[in-house]
Amino acid sequence: GQWWEVFTARGLKFVAPAAGVAAVYCAAARTVRHPLALPAAMALVPVAFYVVLLATKTSLSEAREAGWVFPLQEPVAFWKLWPTLYQLDLSPAGLRDSIHWPALWPNWPKILVLILIVGFGSSLDIAAIQLGYDEEISAPRELLTVGLGNALAGAIGAGFTGSYIFSLTLFNLRNRVSSRLCGLVVIGAELAFFMLPFSLTEVLPRFFFASFLIYFGGEICWEWLAVSHRKVGMVEYFMLIATFLLCVLLNLEAGILLGAALAMLHFLVSYGRATRSTVVSLRPSRSTYLRFGREQPAMEVLRHRLQAVHIRGYVFFGSALQVSDQVQAAVREVREVELRLADQLHEADDALLLAMNATISRTAIYMLLDFSDCPGVDATAAFQLASLKRRLQGQGVRILAVGVPKGRRALAHMLQLHGFGGPAAEARGEPSCFASRAEVSEQCEKELLQVAFHSRLVARTPHSVSLNAVMGAAIARQWP
Repeated sequence: GQWWEVFTARGLKFVAPAAGVAAVYCAAARTVRHPLALPAAMALVPVAFYVVLLATKTSLSEAREAGWVFPLQEPVAFWKLWPTLYQLDLSPAGLRDSIHWPALWPNWPKILVLILIVGFGSSLDIAAIQLGYDEEISAPRELLTVGLGNALAGAIGAGFTGSYIFSLTLFNLRNRVSSRLCGLVVIGAELAFFMLPFSLTEVLPRFFFASFLIYFGGEICWEWLAVSHRKVGMVEYFMLIATFLLCVLLNLEAGILLGAALAMLHFLVSYGRATRSTVVSLRPSRSTYLRFGREQPAMEVLRHRLQAVHIRGYVFFGSALQVSDQVQAAVREVREVELRLADQLHEADDALLLAMNATISRTAIYMLLDFSDCPGVDATAAFQLASLKRRLQGQGVRILAVGVPKGRRALAHMLQLHGFGGPAAEARGEPSCFASRAEVSEQCEKELLQVAFHSRLVARTPHSVSLNAVMGAAIARQWP
């Protein structure tokens, strides 16, 4: 019944300004490419409110009586707030008596449920932040931060549980604010507001606070209920919308439980349709192209920078973590091989060492994810692989999806949604996910040799090639 009050004449009178201000926030954030655009728009709202009061010759008291500002409250000094609000006595006897022990034990099931909800919610917040952040986030470290914050809040008597304000975190990321100074300013401002002799709600318009809720709520709904269809399959998107509607129509707990049940059922059906469990194997990747002259020994020097991860079976979140671990271990192994190779060349040929170092500094490490024996990938696994791709890209590693059979359109669609081998990726020079591993390996070899020519690595390698080397190269390419 309360929702219909929003659409009454009185309700629209207060909601319309809040919605209009939220639209201004959205326009400022999306059209002006400056981190101060949105804060400036927020700061101008109270100024505009008082300009209107001044122009209409309306006093603050009259605006408060009309409902535009919250009613006055009895002022309480901040140093008296804790004992007044929480009746907190810091003496040992006071701390013991401030807890109503008879009420604690009967409520232990609710306390346990509260702990589970806060832990689950914090995990979802971290996942939401990771979704909008390219670098890897340490979930244990972030959960420890949340736990310490809750422990501190309980120790000082506040008693309010909390987790990340992930909307504010994503807001900062979207506006390219990465300095710790932002957090310090937020802390300082909140302390200053807390110590003011009056409440800010008594001087700021009510729609100013409502506009924040509309803006952040609208941004979150847009990201998760609209834009998310680009990152998940049709079935996963249907489950997402169904879970949201269940939470709205029933309640939060029932919606989460039913949504989790739908997700588990979908996973069981998808995994049951796969013919085998996931197996991940790492192997060097070679093209079928035979290289002679100085290209062959130069390619042997750079061979370790081209690796393939062969994936067999259906890929879900757990097996995607296995793929991620394999790829990161392979990257570390490549770095170690290059160090050992540099030590060997340092003792033998300084010119070749300089050419090799110049080539390595200008080329990428290629990791080919071979999906030729993979029946499908779910949305969480595709997101995990896309996150791995973004993280390693800054370390000079290119992860390419290859070998998707032509008939597995659903697999190709899921990979393309997350930036593997689609039209946007091909525009950046990446191969199609339908290309074979041999074709992509040949393309990567050409890119490596092109840089090797400019760095004079090819010119530094021996020119003569024996018949044994030719036969060995052909056999190696026939059975990689």
